[in-house]
Amino acid sequence: MNNPSEPKPQTERTQIDCYACGHFYITYNPRFPLGCHATGARSRLLPSQEILNNSGLECRFFEEKAPLIKG
Repeated sequence: MNNPSEPKPQTERTQIDCYACGHFYITYNPRFPLGCHATGARSRLLPSQEILNNSGLECRFFEEKAPLIKG
């Protein structure tokens, strides 16, 4: 059984949800509609996927968005 405190093996990767990140935004450029303020990346792919494809590393800039205040 896997111990949750052990690091995940390299073959097991989790997809980072850019839509839940505070750095993620939608651009006005139809060729590169998705962007990341932290990295300056603009792409057709999710920025976290672009980082993974180019560097082989998962995105280290993910910060969960602050909840919306209702009322």
